[in-house]
Amino acid sequence: MTLLYCCPTPAYNPAITHDDRQLTMKIFSSSFGEYTLDRYPKTQDVNLQAWDAGDHYLLNHLADIDSLGRVLIINDTFGALTTALYQHDITVWSDSKLAELSYQKNYRLNGLPENYSFVPSTETPKGLFDTVIIKIPGTNRYLDDILLQLTALVKPDSRVIGAGMAKYWTKKWPQYFADRLGHSECSLTWKKARLILSNTDALPVKQAAVKTSSYRAEPLEMTIGKLSNVYGQDYLDVGARVLIAALPDFNGRQTLADLGCGSGELGLCALSKNSTINVEFIDESYQAVASAKANVMTNLPGAIDRASFTCSDGLIDKDKNSYDVVLCNPPFHQQQTIGDHIAWNMMHQARNSLKPGGELWLVGNRHLNYNNKLQRLFGNCDQVGGSDKFVVFKSVKT
Repeated sequence: MTLLYCCPTPAYNPAITHDDRQLTMKIFSSSFGEYTLDRYPKTQDVNLQAWDAGDHYLLNHLADIDSLGRVLIINDTFGALTTALYQHDITVWSDSKLAELSYQKNYRLNGLPENYSFVPSTETPKGLFDTVIIKIPGTNRYLDDILLQLTALVKPDSRVIGAGMAKYWTKKWPQYFADRLGHSECSLTWKKARLILSNTDALPVKQAAVKTSSYRAEPLEMTIGKLSNVYGQDYLDVGARVLIAALPDFNGRQTLADLGCGSGELGLCALSKNSTINVEFIDESYQAVASAKANVMTNLPGAIDRASFTCSDGLIDKDKNSYDVVLCNPPFHQQQTIGDHIAWNMMHQARNSLKPGGELWLVGNRHLNYNNKLQRLFGNCDQVGGSDKFVVFKSVKT
């Protein structure tokens, strides 16, 4: 199937002023107008932008449709789709708190009324949708989970369009669409992006359940479950394993944050070793926080009163002197962008939120040289564990 489009001249947007167009922001010229967009969290890398060719391709395709009706936008990374379609009846469905904050930021940048509905991935959007657009996520199980849930959210004449970058393309993607939604076709590549187009007039009758993730984490002697978009679906992350091996019992400490908790293994370790410590599980993924809560309930139900669960941009909203200990196994990428900017933000947040004498315990690949950053930030950094590929550092807030 060949898809060819002419991109119309972008509409003038009076909400954008030259004062808003700071160097780190960029202008997104789309089939639905011109907008100032920025990434969240903010990055100093001027080469990174808040959209990709997949966003352009989707919007070009939608521009040729007379009426979009009720629109569901899934996995919009930084808000390019949500912002460009602000004049339509849109619901945004995402697992990412960072993405949710991006939508809010970019609407403010463009002076737009925040009239969309946001639904976290742990909930289901209400009603039926005429148009569904999906930025294909990096986790195949999450994609399959999304498509299975869509079968209850579309009508026989609904349209579903997925977009992904060609360099990440896999034959499994169109197969998932076909298995869940029925007839699906792939576009040709345009500017290194491709589309998958499905009609929903004959949904397959047999819909297999999405495989659930559960494994035995031997260092904890616990069974860990993970929802479909949580990192490390069927295994304990190697970095987390190395950090767990280095952790003391933290006797005498009262408050601990599992920062970027994932499915909660680090916080579970602290709860199991210390019968008085209070642990807050924090992640930007709604599914991660829900998985961590379920794992505490399954493995340490008696400790649930000492656990709290927060979906947030890390510790950004926490007061100073909030924690005695912060544990962190930081990611080294945001979506497909690899770098240490997320880890650097986490280190800053940890230092701000720790009490005087409080400790940050952090694990990372040896080649990332986190010790240099911790030394600069805290004025001290000790290696307290490690393996051939990973190293555990401790820094104390003085």
